[in-house]
Amino acid sequence: MTKNNKKNDNTVNLVLAVSITLAAYFLYHLLQLLQNVKINSIVGSPASYAALPSAALAIFVLMKATTNKQRYISIVVLTVLVTGFLVWLFGATEAGSNLVTRIAS
Repeated sequence: MTKNNKKNDNTVNLVLAVSITLAAYFLYHLLQLLQNVKINSIVGSPASYAALPSAALAIFVLMKATTNKQRYISIVVLTVLVTGFLVWLFGATEAGSNLVTRIAS
């Protein structure tokens, strides 16, 4: 591996680590939010200020990845972020309540 490729690989690994950290922060705040909804019925928003940079960094890693491991991890990060937003949108805000089929008893 040449010196330039190794430097590029280290940069991609660093960006991936930051993306993972931001995604974990987003997920932690989402879980706190869901717990507050369960206890206090207060709906807020998850830490989207951490999710958007995390998604941007994961997409950067996906484009510049040199190994399959880096690609897989960035796809997992993006999946966690998308799933977290969907859980918040349809679970916490009840935006999907009109999508629920109600069967009359």
